[in-house]
Amino acid sequence: MSAILHAALLAGTLLTPAAPSPASDGTTAALEVALLGTVSDPVRDSADDAAAGAPADTGYDGANTQAVAPAPLPAARQAPGIATRTPVVVTRADAANRLDVAQAAVDLKVSASIEPWRPQNLALAWQEQESTMLRERVAQWLEDPEQLLNQPEPLRWQHDGRQYQAAVRHLPAGSATAMERAVVEISTEYDGRQVHSSIQLQRLPFSHYAQFIDSWDPDVTLSEDIVTGRFHSNTAINISTERGAAPQFRGPVSIATSLTWAGAYLAAGMFADGLELQAGRIDLPTMTMPLFAAEVNPNDSGGQRSEPHYFDRASWITFHATGEYSWKHSPDGPVQGHRTTSAGTVYLIANDGVNLSVQGQLSGQVVVYSPYRISITGHLRYADNPQDSADSPDLLSLISDHTIQIETPSVTGPGDLHIQAAIYAGRRFSVRQFRARNNGMLYIYGSVVAGSMSATEPRYATRIEFDHRLDSIRAPGFPMTDRYALESQDPHWRVAR
Repeated sequence: MSAILHAALLAGTLLTPAAPSPASDGTTAALEVALLGTVSDPVRDSADDAAAGAPADTGYDGANTQAVAPAPLPAARQAPGIATRTPVVVTRADAANRLDVAQAAVDLKVSASIEPWRPQNLALAWQEQESTMLRERVAQWLEDPEQLLNQPEPLRWQHDGRQYQAAVRHLPAGSATAMERAVVEISTEYDGRQVHSSIQLQRLPFSHYAQFIDSWDPDVTLSEDIVTGRFHSNTAINISTERGAAPQFRGPVSIATSLTWAGAYLAAGMFADGLELQAGRIDLPTMTMPLFAAEVNPNDSGGQRSEPHYFDRASWITFHATGEYSWKHSPDGPVQGHRTTSAGTVYLIANDGVNLSVQGQLSGQVVVYSPYRISITGHLRYADNPQDSADSPDLLSLISDHTIQIETPSVTGPGDLHIQAAIYAGRRFSVRQFRARNNGMLYIYGSVVAGSMSATEPRYATRIEFDHRLDSIRAPGFPMTDRYALESQDPHWRVAR
């Protein structure tokens, strides 16, 4: 019995034609064949068939076939990666298109790979003048996001006779620490085909700043302060250089107005990473509670979320490195209970007029919110210190519509005070009894955002250092600014096929 081509295919055999075969019957085609076994011998098969009483099949089929002698395959037609010991020649057989192997048994080796065809995205780089125009457009949008992001219709314009259109798709924050984003799809036409490119913008949270002050207190001066990270003030700041003291800004500084003696301060190296004046106001939200409530109510796609813990009376809260917090209703009163801080983002929420006092060592992610006041009564540290461990999961946000204050020396104790947290005080961040001769240091690692800020000296000289984890995530529950930053852009036009 002869070896049939389609039987070989059903057995998983791979045939690769070396060249197209003519359509007429009886024409031969040289094939590179990769088989996983041995090609049968038609003469031996015919003898076996005759012994079994079946008609012999010798590879000839009357006028429709002809005997073909094996011919060597030209070297130029050897397929790379396919090793053959001897070329195989087959003949076109009867009307059923059976192919009989006219050759003795041959062992062939297989070494081949087949990659499926995939549709490609056609890409065309932005032209030089076009690229300049589009980058200028993006800079304008970042300067004034309203002209693009809050328009009911796509923005349209013309450049060098070509029409352009920009449509915005908003991506809301998916969790308490996620960023809001906006994807800008820019489209135009080339050679009658619609092409598009995309730009992704990231909305900046207030925790983007090491220190942010809305209205600088005219009675407050900066003298021995050190701020490491971004600094912004919506009003002029007061700087004192008396007795050889001077503040240091180790990060970009932006001020919405002017600054007296700015040139002298720059020359003195006070602004190591530059100073931007007339930078424009960044308004604080009128209320943080609606923004905060929006974080609590939806299902948090960022992971687990515990139920908020509401406080209807003044409470003193202590965080424990074991992943719990406890609370009392008076400084010296009994502990009222313990709860975990390890179940996703934990929310501690005070009712109107309720003061929450906090201290301790935090393990987990916690938001403390009071519309009235939050008091810091002692050190606030992370169990896993992010200054030593960049992937620390611990995060604390202190958010108040009104005041966040550092308690008196009789409460906090003498000496230095360490705070690791992101602080948002809508009205004021203050140090009580700042005139006390404590001569300590106030270390804040994270972010300080406030409507205004009291003096801290002589009780404390201040060191504020930005928590660089907040470059890529938002402090839990923190409100957003109206500013955007360019996160990514694709400088190509693309046509999807």
